[in-house]
Amino acid sequence: MNSQPVKIENYVRKQPTPDGYGGNQGRYHFNQVGVVREIIYPNKAILAFRLNGTSKEDKAILLSKTLSIDGVSMATEDTMGRLMSECLKINDIVHFDCHIYDKLGTVGSGKDRCNFYAMKAWKNSAEYELKNGSGGTGGLIGITGTTGQGVPNGCLTTTSIATAGGVTGKLGTGWISELNPRKGVLTFDNNGKDERVLFLASKVYFFEKRIGGKQALTDFLSEGDPVQFEAVPQEGADGGGVEANPANSYCTWFANLVWKGKRPHVESNFKTQQSTGGSNLVRRGSCDSSSDSEHVSGAETYVSFTGGPHKHSNPDIVKGVGMIARIVNEKAGVIWWVKSHNQFHTVWFTSNKTFLFGDNLASTSLSDVFKEGDPVSIVAEKANSLTCPAKWIAKQVLISDDTAALLQKACEPPSRATGDVASR
Repeated sequence: MNSQPVKIENYVRKQPTPDGYGGNQGRYHFNQVGVVREIIYPNKAILAFRLNGTSKEDKAILLSKTLSIDGVSMATEDTMGRLMSECLKINDIVHFDCHIYDKLGTVGSGKDRCNFYAMKAWKNSAEYELKNGSGGTGGLIGITGTTGQGVPNGCLTTTSIATAGGVTGKLGTGWISELNPRKGVLTFDNNGKDERVLFLASKVYFFEKRIGGKQALTDFLSEGDPVQFEAVPQEGADGGGVEANPANSYCTWFANLVWKGKRPHVESNFKTQQSTGGSNLVRRGSCDSSSDSEHVSGAETYVSFTGGPHKHSNPDIVKGVGMIARIVNEKAGVIWWVKSHNQFHTVWFTSNKTFLFGDNLASTSLSDVFKEGDPVSIVAEKANSLTCPAKWIAKQVLISDDTAALLQKACEPPSRATGDVASR
């Protein structure tokens, strides 16, 4: 396999078609997330987004009169005279509700070539979201700004905020990169490089309701889903920091709170708190990712969904193992993803989304770390860019203690046990 020259396919994203947009059922869509692609004088902007997190990139037209910033409408007597360029800038992240834009009779037939109209939009600061929540859970993963750089992993705003204990924490939006029944890992962009955050089911809320003590995260979330979070650095038994290792799922952060929808009414380490000494950080020495134990105050209660779980998956997100096919340059390369025995797909990956035993390789030359054939674990999404040289784009690449064994198992031929029994 490795002796074969690597042929990188040129997959071209086709122009979106409006075939599936008709009817009232598909006309209105809520809690979408987009990036400002263009600002048109005086009061118009074009948003690029992925409808409900699908692989196809769409565009929505936004007028300043439908926009609010930190809860203040741009259509009031005091604000309605502001230009769109005074409200937003290129590559800003905006949450919005939208409907099909067929004002001229045919979807996407207007001069702006937009399939959707943002009937309500909002852009909030991290401080505002901490108090009120943004309510935004739409799909942004893979949308590319005008600079050619992707909006990192669907990450919206991630801000550094001091905790009551004086330690700098993180508040923002990330995406689910690993899931187990009662714990998982989310990933966020930290100044151009990805970082991993360990979280427990006991810290997860959906629309202000807490997951029940016996409910599985996999019933409510799947890889690639965007979530909001508050996180602090992992803390060792001696009060110092800890390195990424198998016990903490190769994470250097721990989430005190993870939520979708409006932020739940629970105390935050980032708010002003009275402390009689010591840090209010959650101590991670007694509970790591190798255990399902969760330490929760007796005063806290679980609230289950009354409607029951709604297990789902993201059809455009894949998780698996593969091997390095080629290092293209110091920051990018190609992976052979082993989809099944003797079936391989190409995956484009970059150093800022690659972890070697928990350490991000953004500042490292990939050729100093990898050689052709090295095993890697991946989370990837379908490529939807005109310039992507592979069928898939890696959202995350991870090398861990068990990666080599997982690759060996994936490359094994299908079991012949059934055939052997039948022939006896």
